[in-house]
Amino acid sequence: MPCPFATPEPLWVEPVLSPTELLTQTIVVNIGNGESVTVTVTTASGVFTQAGSFGSAGAPARVEIHLLPGVTHHLTVAAHVRSISAGDCTYGGYTVSTQRDRYGIPLNIVQRVALTPSAYLPVVQRGAEAPGPTWTPTVTPTQENRFAH
Repeated sequence: MPCPFATPEPLWVEPVLSPTELLTQTIVVNIGNGESVTVTVTTASGVFTQAGSFGSAGAPARVEIHLLPGVTHHLTVAAHVRSISAGDCTYGGYTVSTQRDRYGIPLNIVQRVALTPSAYLPVVQRGAEAPGPTWTPTVTPTQENRFAH
């Protein structure tokens, strides 16, 4: 007797925080009957893997990735679906991947370099006894052009 077709396992990635000044971010991945989840950042920051037994019902993978300053990171999330045997039928044993979150938004993280406090001008505090400068408008009269025809 032939094996019935299996329902494909879901892969949902929670939305990412972008833009961000953070240098790390945790990617939350839900996979039905998952064995391992790999988050691949397509920039020079690397490949980050979290191995474990994950399920779509309350056991998501949490993969911490590092971000390079000033770089837009394009993420690809891949998860391996566990192989399950039922009688003479084997299901799973394949990898699913996505570049979009669970709402269809691309998994892109724009890392914006945070300004350090030394990049700001110093704050000068003035007390009540030393008020700041004031501005008083002054009108300067001009002479008419008496030579105009």
